[in-house]
Amino acid sequence: MEQFKEYLKNKNYRSRTIRIYTDTLKHFKQWTEAENIPIKQIRYPDLLAYINILIDKGNQDKTINTKLRAITIYYDMLKIKGEIKNNPAETLRIKNITRKIPHDLLNKKTTEKIYKEYPETTINEKRDKLILSLITYQALTTGDISKLEIRNINLEKAKIYIPQNGRNNSRTLNLKAFQIIPIQIYINKIRPEILKITNKQSDQLFISSGTSNNMENTYMAIRKKLKQQHPEFKDFKQIRASIISQMLKHKNIREVQYMAGHRYVSSTERYLINNIEDLKKQVNKYHPLQ
Repeated sequence: MEQFKEYLKNKNYRSRTIRIYTDTLKHFKQWTEAENIPIKQIRYPDLLAYINILIDKGNQDKTINTKLRAITIYYDMLKIKGEIKNNPAETLRIKNITRKIPHDLLNKKTTEKIYKEYPETTINEKRDKLILSLITYQALTTGDISKLEIRNINLEKAKIYIPQNGRNNSRTLNLKAFQIIPIQIYINKIRPEILKITNKQSDQLFISSGTSNNMENTYMAIRKKLKQQHPEFKDFKQIRASIISQMLKHKNIREVQYMAGHRYVSSTERYLINNIEDLKKQVNKYHPLQ
């Protein structure tokens, strides 16, 4: 169990995900022991039997798939270590699950307006506007931003490297020309000021102004300010979804998959603009207006 936990940590899974996956594996291991099946000798039919147990206990399709994902990762680990030859859970998933459909998407004019109208008077606001810039033009998640370090920025090549974060793959993205000077000013002037004020030492690109190294309070403050300024703004996920949809108007799906950090192309396909009417039908089907 400890090896599995360490494996997940090395793969940069979030602490909550690690807890869910290790609890899942613990339950699965208890089932294999009760059935007297060595866990390294599990076969596809055995997994089908386990799924039936989960169904009988009232687990929903989405929950079952989360458990199967954890089991798949465990067998991936054993395969890498050479302890098994094949992963018995590799292709096993419950199908026909209703996935969240992107909605409340914003057009390019609106996303740019939200960014451009964000104030930049104080050092915190200048930092926050740069964060908003990376969400708006590189479609980063707050998880991506929290993992950024100074060494991930290459101003000479106008590139930013995004480390792997949870389900999102690592990738190297182009910076916009207008982002270069604000990033340079932030790294050379604003960031050192925040470090001095907070008496912190950190390799993180973005530093919170509080006592914690966690950026959640910073993100919360930005969200609050944006909601006051722009009623159409919901959250950062809405902006990211809007940017990905905008990208798909001009770029091929594999390119957008890479830029978004999606592990699977199916994740990117949900944002295709030419499927938007089908998406609306799905929204109406599963979330009918009263």
